[in-house]
Amino acid sequence: MTNALGKLFATDKDAEKNGIDVEVGTVLRDGKEVPMLFTVRRSGGNNLEYKRTIERLTKPHRRAIEKGKMDLVKLQEITQECFLESVLVGWENIPFGEGKDQKFRQFNVANARILFDLYPELLVELQDNAQEIANFQNSRLEEEAKN
Repeated sequence: MTNALGKLFATDKDAEKNGIDVEVGTVLRDGKEVPMLFTVRRSGGNNLEYKRTIERLTKPHRRAIEKGKMDLVKLQEITQECFLESVLVGWENIPFGEGKDQKFRQFNVANARILFDLYPELLVELQDNAQEIANFQNSRLEEEAKN
């Protein structure tokens, strides 16, 4: 039996480490409407790769961070790089281009950088989903499995 705190804060450790699918809309592919999906791990929690990556990327800047003098642009670059290396693990049905020039590219970090340069708010949306504990909670995942 799960206690009251467990119901509020228990997470699926497997989902935190391996990722959940985040649907951001639909797109026509081969004449069918399909979901555009990104697979993200949790930013924190049981995603130890995230913790190691953020530690490695911030280590050269620790003094500036502690003194509150970290350059915001550099901090954003570090945050994005950490997301690319340890949180975003895949995608499906993500279009590049428009109309007859539209192509569906395989997931890799280089393509992700291109995508997020084109659509920085998409990066923000996915980062928000990766940080939201509710997305990785047992109760939510169990409810989705029923549907």
